[in-house]
Amino acid sequence: MGVVTFAIGAVGIVAFGLDQLLHAVAGPALVDGASTAPVRRGLVTAAVGASVWWWYWLRRGVASPRDRLWHTYVVLAGGVGLVTAVVSASSALDAALTWVVGPRAVARAAAHFATTPRAAAACLVGALLWRYHAAVLHHLDPPAARRTVPGTT
Repeated sequence: MGVVTFAIGAVGIVAFGLDQLLHAVAGPALVDGASTAPVRRGLVTAAVGASVWWWYWLRRGVASPRDRLWHTYVVLAGGVGLVTAVVSASSALDAALTWVVGPRAVARAAAHFATTPRAAAACLVGALLWRYHAAVLHHLDPPAARRTVPGTT
């Protein structure tokens, strides 16, 4: 739960940054302005999630015995990150392709791309979450303990 809470806060922070970057690059005519409340909320959520994650996982859980439950947690958390990245990337790509070739529901780009910074942020955070858990499985699980198929080297 700590890493999920941290990820939600991180998505809010990154989405705010992407929104501000888009605002600076595209100008106020293309993008609606955003308040700083989401970044403050994201910072608090990320701090709470990071502290819970550190307390339960980085301090104790990562060094736990590599049993089925440990592997289930690692694979499940990594899978959630992968699904989040794929779904968010699909959402951002859909918005871009609809703007270019599809029928638009709104005429203003700001309204059409309002959720794209959050989708891009969720894609980035989800991919990082997946990559971290893949690395945990690969680097912290001793190669001698990994299963092999009989008859292979």
